[in-house]
Amino acid sequence: MIDAPNINLACAGLLIEEFSRCGGRIIFATPGSRSAPLVVAAARHGAVALHMCIDERTASFAALGASRATGVPAAVITTSGTAVANCLPACVEAHQSGVPLLVLTADRPAALQECGANQTIRQESMLASQARWHFTLPVPADGVDGRVWLSVMDQAWGHATGARPGPVHLNCPFAEPLDPVKAPGSLAAECDLSRWHSGSEPWRRWHAPHLGLRDAGALEATLRKARHGVIVAGSIDHPEDAYHARTLAQRAPWPIIADVASGLRSPVSLPRTLRHGTLLLRAAAGRPSIRLPRPDVVLRIGGACAWRHVDEWCAQAQCLVVAGVGARMDPHHAAAEHAAVSLAELAALEAWKDCEPCESANEWERADQSADAILRRDGTLAEDAPAIEPDIAAAVFASAREGSILVLGSSMPVRDMDAFGGASARSLQCVANRGASGIDGLIATASGASLSTGAHVIAILGDLSAMHDLSSLELLRRTAVPVLVIVVNNNGGGIFQALPISKHADVFERAFVTPHGLGFKSMAAAFGLGYRRATTAGELRLALREGASSTRLRRSSIVEVVVDRAGSVAARTALLERVAEALSAGS
Repeated sequence: MIDAPNINLACAGLLIEEFSRCGGRIIFATPGSRSAPLVVAAARHGAVALHMCIDERTASFAALGASRATGVPAAVITTSGTAVANCLPACVEAHQSGVPLLVLTADRPAALQECGANQTIRQESMLASQARWHFTLPVPADGVDGRVWLSVMDQAWGHATGARPGPVHLNCPFAEPLDPVKAPGSLAAECDLSRWHSGSEPWRRWHAPHLGLRDAGALEATLRKARHGVIVAGSIDHPEDAYHARTLAQRAPWPIIADVASGLRSPVSLPRTLRHGTLLLRAAAGRPSIRLPRPDVVLRIGGACAWRHVDEWCAQAQCLVVAGVGARMDPHHAAAEHAAVSLAELAALEAWKDCEPCESANEWERADQSADAILRRDGTLAEDAPAIEPDIAAAVFASAREGSILVLGSSMPVRDMDAFGGASARSLQCVANRGASGIDGLIATASGASLSTGAHVIAILGDLSAMHDLSSLELLRRTAVPVLVIVVNNNGGGIFQALPISKHADVFERAFVTPHGLGFKSMAAAFGLGYRRATTAGELRLALREGASSTRLRRSSIVEVVVDRAGSVAARTALLERVAEALSAGS
C-alpha cells in the first residue's frame, strides 16, 4: 500500500488487505471502470482468490454460495450504477438466511451525483433494507488517514459475522485516475500504521455482542418437565452451527424432525433423528384417523423448513419454544417462549442431563420405519421406468459421495429431497436458498460453494431456475472439482401443478406453468460443459454414477432429466397416500 502508484489503489489495497487479515479468502468481481482500484488490489493480493464473473447477479450469488458453504464471508466487487442493483437478490437471501456477505460497490464522487454524469445513481442506500450495516467511505485524496479504510473493513466484518450474520454494503467512491498509473497523492504522514505493517493481525478486533439467555432457568425448567418433547430442525448453514446442532441431537433425548437442509440426516447414525419426520407430518395433516404422538414441548431450531405443514404442526403444539438469535421462526405467532440463544449455548444447557427420554419416542420410530418401508418398496423405480421427480431426489441423495455438498433448488427439488430423499450414511452438506425461496442464482450458488471449498458439488434445480441463471454456466468452467448440475426439465413451473390455480384451465398452462419446449444440450455445449440426457430411472442412475466418479468426470456437466409433470404429481400423491394408509392402520 505504501508503494501504490496512486491514492486510489493505496486505499483499495488497505481495504482488501484488511479483508484478508480478518479471514476473507475469496472475492467475486465483474469487469468495470469505476471499480478498477478494488479489482486491481484484489488481483494483486497473494492471499485472496479473485474470480471474475460476467454479471453482478452471478458474482453476488457465487459469493453467497461460498459464504454459505464455509461460514466465512466472501466478498463481491461491482462497478457503479445498475451493477449495484443486481446484487439485491443475493443480499435478500443472505439477509433472510443469516449468511455473512460483503458487498463492495464502486461509486462516483459527490461532485458527479445528480448532474447527469454517466452511470451515476443514488446507490449508497440501495441495499440498506437488507444490509446488517451499510457505509459510504470517503473519496481517497492526498493526505487521507488510511486507518479509516482499515477500521471500516473491521466494522463491516464484525457486522457480517456477528450475533446475526448477514450482508454488509460498503460503498466506495473513487475519483480518477482509476487505473494503476502513477499520480500525486499519499496517505497522511501522521497516519501511523507501523504496528499494522509489522504484523499480520487486523487493525481492530470487532467483538459481537453476546445474546445469551437472560433467564436460562426458565427455559431449562420447560425442557426438564417435558415427557413428550420433540425437536424440529430447519435449515442450518454455518458449519459451526451444524456442529452444535449435531451435539444437541446427541445430548437431547427427544425425537428430531429434521428438514433435509438441517444437516441432521447425514450421517444417519445420529440418534433419534427421524428419516421421514416431515413426511409424517404431511401425511397426517387433515387426516383425523392418523394419530401421531402429541408433544408437550416442541423446540424449534434453525431456519425455514421445506414444507408449510411443519410450521402448521408446530403452531398446534402445547408449548412451542423457538430458539435462535436471528428472526424468530414462528409464522403462526404461536410460540410460548423465544430464546435468543445460539445453538452452541443451547447444546451446552445443563438441562439436557436431567431431561427424561421422550415417552412416545417408540411411536415416532415405528411411524418413521413404516414410511421408510413404503418408500423403499414403492418409491424406487425399475431401470426402464420413466423418471419421476420423487425418484430423482432419492437417487441423488443415495449417489452423493462422502463430503459432497448438495445445492437444492428452491421450488420442488428441495421439497422432493426433503420428502423422499430419506437419510444418508455419508457425511453430506445440504444447502438451499430458502431464506426468501427465490429460484434465481442457484447455479452461481453451487459454483461459489465449489470454488470456496474444493468439495464435490451436486446442484439439483428445475428448468426455469436454470434459465434464470444461464450466465452462471460460464463460472462452472473454472471450478477445480467438476460440479454436477441436474436440471429437472418438466417444461415449466411444475410446482404450480400442486396449487389451487391448477384448477383454472383457461389461464393455468399459459400464465403459470409457462411451458418453453427447450432443452439444455446446446446450452451445455455453448459453455463447454459435459451433457447427458436421461428419461428413465436407469439412465439417471448411470449419469449420477458417472458424475460421482472423479476418474470419469473431467469437467462440470449438466444432466438433463426430462420428466412428465403430471406423472410426477401423481407419484407424489400416491406415495403420500400409501404412507398415510400405513399410519392409519398403525394408529
